[in-house]
Amino acid sequence: MGKDTEGPVSRFSGLLLIPPRDNNVIPKMDRRLRMTEVILRFTVVSFALVSAVIVGTASAKRDIFGLQKHVRFTFLKTLLFLVIVDGILAVYSLLQGLRCFSSLYMQSILLSKPLAWAIFFCDQTMAYVTFAAAASSTEAAYISQQGLEEFGWINTCMFFRAYCFKCGAGLINAFLAAICMVIVSGMSAFHLFRLYGGK
Repeated sequence: MGKDTEGPVSRFSGLLLIPPRDNNVIPKMDRRLRMTEVILRFTVVSFALVSAVIVGTASAKRDIFGLQKHVRFTFLKTLLFLVIVDGILAVYSLLQGLRCFSSLYMQSILLSKPLAWAIFFCDQTMAYVTFAAAASSTEAAYISQQGLEEFGWINTCMFFRAYCFKCGAGLINAFLAAICMVIVSGMSAFHLFRLYGGK
């Protein structure tokens, strides 16, 4: 009877929709959005790697009350958790960044709803976990900096200033990575829910 007109996206192959060549408006808008996502995902990679390297390589030795103390990132379990999360986030963001770049290069649009849901779920999870790791490490760093008189915990950063400074720099990068992941998860939500838009 009538022709099937579904707007600028008309055919699909596997997981991708290929926009028609004769439409220049929507592909340009979508290209800008995907380019922003690519940049953000690779920015997350850089922030996460810098955070992991700075915190993971932070170490110091000093004699305290006649005892030699050697502190590393494993000194606080929260910092160990942060380094692990940063590593996972860097690998995940790299893979997703390559996927987005490939999609941008191939001029293709994500079609599969299950895959879109999986990306959205993973982005949300990584954003929350990264924030949780950075927040818990910040709390531990604050106690190390200020001490806690109620428990008799002294200010350990006065003995290991360089170590605390490096960990603080790592925490800043971890929070920046988490903020970028929040923005990225918003973009993945847009990619997902527009699949449920009007026909």
